Amino acid sequence: MKKMKGILKAVVQDMNFNELRIALLAIIVFAQDKASFTEKDLEEIIDEAKRS
Repeated sequence: MKKMKGILKAVVQDMNFNELRIALLAIIVFAQDKASFTEKDLEEIIDEAKRS
């Protein structure tokens, strides 16, 4: 989980807004299959990426 957050954070920092929206939709669809990955995790990743 921690490794995935790090990868996502790096990817998010490297994208423009439209790419980010598309990627997040894909991540959400994928993450819904994985009970351990919640929407809250996703929000934290986005917030961290916006700050950096």
